[in-house]
Amino acid sequence: MQRPNPDSIYYDDFIHLQEKLCAKIIALRRGRKLVQEDMADYEFSVRQYQRMEQEPSSIVSLWQIFKLAKAYDLDVCDLLDLQTSKNLLTQLFYYFFLFGVKLDVSVVLGLCHSRCSAI
Repeated sequence: MQRPNPDSIYYDDFIHLQEKLCAKIIALRRGRKLVQEDMADYEFSVRQYQRMEQEPSSIVSLWQIFKLAKAYDLDVCDLLDLQTSKNLLTQLFYYFFLFGVKLDVSVVLGLCHSRCSAI
């Protein structure tokens, strides 16, 4: 898995995104009165989940984000707390761009269909 390059002009923004996501997953877990060990039910090792909460830079893959959303019974859009369809597309493409993931627009629209009816 490619990690963000500290020399990238987008690095600080990406780190901020990871920090916000980290804070959100901590709040979700605590709000549902779960312990980190409960995340093993969602294909996370306890150590992996601990790292995601303690070190935001360890949240780097779309697969991790997808599993987090499933664990908290949320759409990916809700987990990322994206408010508008324009903002959603911008942030998703930005995230995928950072990791060199090539996506067809229809894939992104399909991911967000339930939340982004205005697209």
